Amino acid sequence: MAALNTRDYHRLDSVLREITSSSISLKGDEIRAYNKHLTEILKLKMIPAMENVDPLFKCLYKRLMYSGSYYENLKISKPNEFDLNMELEIPASDIQVLTTRHNGFVQVKVNQFDPNKLKRCLRNYADGEKRLKRWLDDGGLLKREHVLKWMQGVVDKALQTFQINDIMIRRSTSGPAITLNITSRVPGTGRVEFSIDLVPVFIFGTEHWPKPPVRRPVYPSLVTWCVVPKAPGYVPPETHWRISFYDQERRMMTGYGAMKHIIKLMKLLRDCQKWDCLSSYYIKTVFLWEMEKTDRQFWQQSIGFLFVHMLKRFVYHLKEMKSIPFYWDSRHSLISGLRPDTIINIGNRIDQVVRNIERNLPDNPDVVKIYFPGHNRQVAAVNQSLLSGLIESLASTNHPQQGQRQEGLGVWATVGIGAAVGIAALGAGLLFNLGRRQANN
Repeated sequence: MAALNTRDYHRLDSVLREITSSSISLKGDEIRAYNKHLTEILKLKMIPAMENVDPLFKCLYKRLMYSGSYYENLKISKPNEFDLNMELEIPASDIQVLTTRHNGFVQVKVNQFDPNKLKRCLRNYADGEKRLKRWLDDGGLLKREHVLKWMQGVVDKALQTFQINDIMIRRSTSGPAITLNITSRVPGTGRVEFSIDLVPVFIFGTEHWPKPPVRRPVYPSLVTWCVVPKAPGYVPPETHWRISFYDQERRMMTGYGAMKHIIKLMKLLRDCQKWDCLSSYYIKTVFLWEMEKTDRQFWQQSIGFLFVHMLKRFVYHLKEMKSIPFYWDSRHSLISGLRPDTIINIGNRIDQVVRNIERNLPDNPDVVKIYFPGHNRQVAAVNQSLLSGLIESLASTNHPQQGQRQEGLGVWATVGIGAAVGIAALGAGLLFNLGRRQANN
């Protein structure tokens, strides 16, 4: 096979755009209905109710911060799941962030609570300090499960204090998240179900940034980072917290041309091939590492070239490195919990995808469609400008001026998806079967 040049990969561009096109339609009445429901639930009901039922929550709570694929404009499916970090601040005058033998995780040691901070927000500050000390072990280390149980209790009490017409809310838990499962009726669309994951996190400033080899902030002007109540491994120490720098990552991924398009393709490929163990964050991390090696101009190249290039980077991480290092602390492999044979198997399958695509270029770029069953005949109906405007609006909401408390959630919108894929034409079916035979050769 003759060596391919960059222009040969351009033949993939139109095919990949067809694959990523979806029948997403943004209807004004749906947007207004979701805005109304989410504003009622979170801004007008949930947060005020939580502050009313527990003065300690009111004392610690700072703001809600959007996180996850929807906020980063990396969502590939119906946006019926929303991830928010409930940012809390420990009212302490002497606090330490300690490194641990579990790379990527820290301990938070509270040496002294600040009575002045407690007095400003609690009538009975002595009782508040007593409750906070229950969250600490004998050495003053913050205990993860105690915080989660407290937060679950606050949410449960708050849900008992209000009702919203035509909306049913059920609470569940999954890992560090407290999930609000919501069923409502949207005019013109009937029954709508979605969920909101609330994760309690503690925020810190750069003065408590973890010590090297944890990476220093890429954007020093973004002064906050947080710890998440997520444990390392299967039998975790109760005082370990995962470090998170989502504000830094969001800013880092801005302005890199086609990069977000390629991330969406990788996530879609994962879903189609059922590589469920490759989380969206694992995929994003591989891109963060590649961004470090390239400049912004690199990501202005054709999506066909970039897609194959990043497939090869995944082959490198899974087959050769057998690791996806955590971007902020490379000593920690994000996939250390996966079975070695699973890692190698997915790496081999991605390698086969690359080889088959390159073997069929430049003559048959349609071969890539066989790896995206169900998406190669989808009709596009995306209003990208409206979606981009939504993301910009969410981003502006998430950055109040320093010291300003953000109570609201700003503009919420969701995208209603109707994905109706009809019976493929005979020619398309023949192409699909031909490509599958080629893939097996």
